[in-house]
Amino acid sequence: SDVRLQAIWALGRRAEHGTGSLLSPFLNDPDLALRGMAAWAIVQIDRKQPASSRADQGGGRSPVCNLDTAAAFSRKQAKQRAVHAG
Repeated sequence: SDVRLQAIWALGRRAEHGTGSLLSPFLNDPDLALRGMAAWAIVQIDRKQPASSRADQGGGRSPVCNLDTAAAFSRKQAKQRAVHAG
């Protein structure tokens, strides 16, 4: 996972248009670090896009809205794992 984590970080740091779709699958990864890094990278990419480009995605909704949902889902999963483990 270290190599994947570094690759995700690099994509976020470069923040090139169009690379966010490569990161979306990592939002559901079982590894919390990968999920978090993917969310961070997508936000970085979203910030670099012009507002008109963001408005073209999802009917005017920013991909960050989806990140909020993904983060809430990840927290819920983590709580459920903790309950079942303990």
